[in-house]
Amino acid sequence: MRQALSSLPFSAEAEAGFIARLLVDPGLIPTLVGTVESSDFHDDTLGRAWEVMIANAGNARRFDITVLRSQGIDLGDALSFMQQGQAPAAEYATIIRTDAVKRRAMLALEAGKRRVRGAADEAGVYEAVQEATV
Repeated sequence: MRQALSSLPFSAEAEAGFIARLLVDPGLIPTLVGTVESSDFHDDTLGRAWEVMIANAGNARRFDITVLRSQGIDLGDALSFMQQGQAPAAEYATIIRTDAVKRRAMLALEAGKRRVRGAADEAGVYEAVQEATV
């Protein structure tokens, strides 16, 4: 049985806090490009918000929640959302990235278990394990 994505490691607080912190201080956006990818976010809306922020990194001074809304990204009440951004964005980025690596590893290992179960011989078992861990 496939592990539900919601049961995999993620920090809703870190993801929202990261985006909120950058809305409070958009000048940080260019310094964080490359530390986290949009696919690292468990929350697709926040991942899309990060994509928009990356696209606007060269013009961070003119970036705000209105730009996100114009791209179809609704984060709810702006003031409430932005209050979540209290810690340094780099700390949030580390949490997001670590959780994403854990999720990918767990999903790969789960797929490896399925391959091992379907292996016809010992060589197939070793091959399935190797494929899962590469």
